[in-house]
Amino acid sequence: MQLQRQSNIELLRILAIIMVVTEHFIRQSPLLASATEANGIINAFLGSGGRIAVNIFLLIGSWFMVDTTVRPIKALRLYLTTAFYCIPITLLTLCLGVAGDARNVLQGLLPFFGRPVWFATAYISLIIIAPFLNAAFLLPPRKQAWLAGALFMLFGIVSTIPSFSNIDYIADFSWFCVVYVIIGCAKKSGILAKVRINRWIYAASGILIYAGLCLATIIPFLTWAANYWLDNIRSLPNIACAFCIFAFFTKINLGCVGFINFLSRSVFATYIIHQVPTFREFLWNDICQAGSISTLPPALYAASILGVGISVLIAATLLDVPRVKLFSAIEGQIAKGHLK
Repeated sequence: MQLQRQSNIELLRILAIIMVVTEHFIRQSPLLASATEANGIINAFLGSGGRIAVNIFLLIGSWFMVDTTVRPIKALRLYLTTAFYCIPITLLTLCLGVAGDARNVLQGLLPFFGRPVWFATAYISLIIIAPFLNAAFLLPPRKQAWLAGALFMLFGIVSTIPSFSNIDYIADFSWFCVVYVIIGCAKKSGILAKVRINRWIYAASGILIYAGLCLATIIPFLTWAANYWLDNIRSLPNIACAFCIFAFFTKINLGCVGFINFLSRSVFATYIIHQVPTFREFLWNDICQAGSISTLPPALYAASILGVGISVLIAATLLDVPRVKLFSAIEGQIAKGHLK
């Protein structure tokens, strides 16, 4: 029997994907370049949370993965979901004549390679390697603490110092492994359960860190550092903000809310659909009408961007219903075959 998903965590997934979509909408469309001063402030707040959301997704996945037996079928399911949308949408945009250059087409037809859907690539890779990383949790508690501390120093603290190096797949994937090991060591040792901090302190801390970083992006002599910390998922301000938000949601109890769980089951599909390389420019400029939104006054401008984020999630969720039923039916048939 499948356990009911906790709606507090599922709500966090929904909020995180909306953060990702709104950031992509702002940064991958004309909104960033054509913004007025007032709308530029809105861009800073609605267009800076995507990389923090990456750490939120990573924390959620690692938190549950360290206590479960990782099955290869999970990695296969995520890859098939990626291919299920990337390849047909790429072919459709080719037929419509909106696919763009050959590079976008190639990346859409080979979705495991390249940056467009990099989170899927790195997360699937983490699932594959997780059983080997679990060996770290067999170490004595003291050595686990040393390992977690060393990884935190080597990756988190060093990466917080601004540099001008490119953030590539290897860097992302290595960070995924680091967070998985640190969360696993902390959870296995029980230290997270021993730390008793009021959930509203976590919430306030997360909001203050994020607000501070966003405000810093519009202060000329701080812009470069703030943008670096927001974009670099390994920086301490980024992971600290993500952890505070994650910790807050782990401490609230919503029970099992069907509507929230229904929306959250297609969060991964939402990420894939809106980032298919040949589709995203058409999505932002033609479907979501970024050009028209860019001329709106601030209140309507902010509401429209949030509306796009929510609408993309809802549309992708509805589009994802047939895939969910198809995959469930196939997995059910495979399970029956194994039982015979």
